[in-house]
Amino acid sequence: MSSRPTVKPLPFDGQTSWTVFKTQFDVVSSTNGWMDFVKASQLVASLQGSAAEVLQGIPADKLTDLTTIEKALESRFEDSHLTQFYRTELKTRRQKPGENLQELAAAVQRFMSLAYAKCSLDVRESLAAQYFIDAIRDEETQLSTRLMDFTDLKSALAYSMKFETAKTASKISIHARPIETDDDTRKERDDKFESLLKALEKLVNNLAAEQNAPRRNPNVTCWKCFKKGHVQRACQVNDVYSRKLTCGCNKSSEKGLKVSALSGGGNGLYLEGLICDIPCLFLVDTGTNIILLRADLARKVKERLIYTAPNLTLKTATVKKQRYKGNLMLQSIVDPENSNIKST
Repeated sequence: MSSRPTVKPLPFDGQTSWTVFKTQFDVVSSTNGWMDFVKASQLVASLQGSAAEVLQGIPADKLTDLTTIEKALESRFEDSHLTQFYRTELKTRRQKPGENLQELAAAVQRFMSLAYAKCSLDVRESLAAQYFIDAIRDEETQLSTRLMDFTDLKSALAYSMKFETAKTASKISIHARPIETDDDTRKERDDKFESLLKALEKLVNNLAAEQNAPRRNPNVTCWKCFKKGHVQRACQVNDVYSRKLTCGCNKSSEKGLKVSALSGGGNGLYLEGLICDIPCLFLVDTGTNIILLRADLARKVKERLIYTAPNLTLKTATVKKQRYKGNLMLQSIVDPENSNIKST
């Protein structure tokens, strides 16, 4: 008749839970059918490290007494004072990043054995399922598992894993189906795209040109074409007349302003024009602010003349002295088409 194999108890060094070790030791003792004397011997042989140091405080005649040894170990390593700590850990436990559901369930189960060691199995299973559901990180998985009203940790773990797997598979299966087109359709699409691209490029160029174009003052008058809105240096009119006006010339080969150098002994440039329909010669002096007018012409427009005392004498560009008699405000307009300078 063969003997039953002996199950060896695990070692205890005081770093793990005494309650868990005591439960395992009782199971091994019951399986092996040990009496209290043998149990005491096996318990002493299982102690290591700081747990073995407890034996130094036990009298020598009590080292084979199971009750004395268990009380000495419980007084040193019993974790009943940590019960509230373990329960708080359970309430605040949440699934960590990268932690799967199986690892989370194992952690909850370990804390349950420490926090509710003296509770019945049914109570521990129900509380473990509730703490496990509260610790699930994914909100959809947590809500779906909570609605199932599981009363044990094993069922809650199996359902949550199944739901998480189905959710992941649904996300993978959702993808865009490629659209197949024939060559004609692809060519038409490419043509439309190219046309749209050209239109967009043209629009961008126009906007850039508008931004780079100089802003024009509508009140500025050009001295080249006598139009408002731009200055002379920005004028785009091809002024043939300004190129024909050179000092010493007395005629022009093309139609334009008539140039004369008869007055002033050839040392001045004059333009033939009209003032109130009176023929006269205008001395070209672009740097002057005052134009002299003959007295006989001034008398014909006397209603516009503001007389002053004849106490000034001016020297003209022809080195002639002229008496200053008054001011006359006239507006002159150069008319290239009629070869005249009109004054109003």
